Amino acid sequence: MTIPRVVGQDRAVATVCRLSAHTLLFTGPDGVGRRTLARWYAALLNCQLGEERPCEGCDSCLAFAYGHPDYLEVRPESATAAGRRARRPEIRIGDLVPRPGGKQLPLSRWLEQRPKFQRRVGVIDGAHSLTHSAANAFLKMLEEPPSYAVIILIAPSQPSVLPTVASRCTPVHLGPVDTSGFEDLSYLPAFRLGHIGPLLQARADPKAARELRDLVEAYVAATKHDLEASFEASDRLEKRWLNGDENLFGVLLERLRQAPPVTYLAASDALDRCQGRLEAYTPSSLAFLELTLALRNLLRPSSGLVATGEGS
Repeated sequence: MTIPRVVGQDRAVATVCRLSAHTLLFTGPDGVGRRTLARWYAALLNCQLGEERPCEGCDSCLAFAYGHPDYLEVRPESATAAGRRARRPEIRIGDLVPRPGGKQLPLSRWLEQRPKFQRRVGVIDGAHSLTHSAANAFLKMLEEPPSYAVIILIAPSQPSVLPTVASRCTPVHLGPVDTSGFEDLSYLPAFRLGHIGPLLQARADPKAARELRDLVEAYVAATKHDLEASFEASDRLEKRWLNGDENLFGVLLERLRQAPPVTYLAASDALDRCQGRLEAYTPSSLAFLELTLALRNLLRPSSGLVATGEGS
């Protein structure tokens, strides 16, 4: 992990540079730079030159290239103990405080250790996923972290976080950014919504981005053909989802925005049902089959959808 560049969030950068709080809450939609700002701020706090931006040349800044000893991220568990994809990913008590069966070095114990450089920076990425027991067990640390520690929580909004947690944090909001210059990626919902993260990721891996775009186009086009073609396209979509592509449903929904409003709303509902079934551990093949049949009924040529991908 190198020191990232914060794009389009000058106000948030200026805010964190003025703050002296030890517990911060970064809010905003996913993809606007909350994690990027957390990593950048950690680099700034530990930079040995002590300037307005990380120098990127001192021992501390260089350490971000291979894993900084004073930076730790805690994320929701994405899989259950049985190895299945978690229905609702959670940050559990054992991730934050010592507990039998928990992590060998939970966040609280890690924060208590003296930093190698200047500040220990612990990030709870997905603070809205904290269980009540985890939040309650961590409140003391949120209120009184060590003088050399900074805790950053990341969540979509203040109301999405438990009130007992949010009240102990200094909020920093990050909003949508200008996505001018990314018009070639307009098929990604991030372009319309001002979420810079997925756009930068697509630029970094253009082949994967094009493959996803082409897969979605082929899937939508297949809905006007026979059932066999539709089911083959459904299988390819399912495989992409099984490989963990988080952008799949967003790109598909963005493509369906080309349909008339009534058709788009019905198609959006079909996507929501599919995602709900997947979260409820319905076999993925069945969930995608139901989605495909629903979209075939909605996206026939008479519905007005441009199935060939024009304008995408």
